[in-house]
Amino acid sequence: MYRNNWRKSDTTYMQWVVLSDGRERYEYHKNEEITILVVDFFNPLTLSLKKKDNEEQCTLYRCEINWRRERDAETFTPDGVRIGQGERIWLEIDKHLLKYNPNYQRVFFEQLLKRSRVINNLESRLMVRPLNKKCGRYMGGVRLQQSSGSFKKYFNLDIGEAAHDSPEAQQERKEYLESLKREAQRIGEGNRERMKYVQDKISGVRGEHK
Repeated sequence: MYRNNWRKSDTTYMQWVVLSDGRERYEYHKNEEITILVVDFFNPLTLSLKKKDNEEQCTLYRCEINWRRERDAETFTPDGVRIGQGERIWLEIDKHLLKYNPNYQRVFFEQLLKRSRVINNLESRLMVRPLNKKCGRYMGGVRLQQSSGSFKKYFNLDIGEAAHDSPEAQQERKEYLESLKREAQRIGEGNRERMKYVQDKISGVRGEHK
C-alpha cells in the first residue's frame, strides 16, 4: 500500500493501493477506527440533471464503503481483494486531492463519509418522498471554499434528485417494497407490534408519511 507521509498523530493516517481488478482501495485510520473506501475510477456514472432551459450532465464515481476497528479481522482473496461487500455509494471525487492533500482527506473521510451520515442517506433512498432530502446513493463531495481557503463537504440537491429518481434507485425501492409485503404476509396477525413496524415501513417507501 502507498502511505501518506503526513501524520496528524501516530494514530491518524491514510493509505491506498490499486487492486487487481483496477479499482483503488483507500484506508483512513483515525485512532482505532478505519474507514475503507473502494473506488472505481474507470467506470464512472453519468446522470442527467434537468434544468429550466437545458439539460446538464454530471459524473459520479461508484464506490463501496465500510467501517471497522483496528482489532477487527478482514478476509482477503489471494490477489488482495477484500471478501464481503460494503455499502454502495456514489461520490464526486478529486482523485489527486484524495491521494495527496491531507486537508481534503480529513474532510472527505471524517465529515463527508461519517458513518451516521452515510447510513441515514442510504435509508432515505428507500422512500419515494424522503423526510430530509432526495439523494439515492449520492453522498456529495468536498471542495475548496474560496472565502475561507478551507475544504468543506457539499451536497448538490439537483444531483441528489437525479440519483434518487434514477432507474436503479426506483428498482431498489420496488424490490424493497416487495420484500416488506412478503414479510407482512408471513407475520400475519400474530405479532401486532412487528406488523405495525412493517406497515409503517411500507407507508414510508410509498411516501405516505403521517
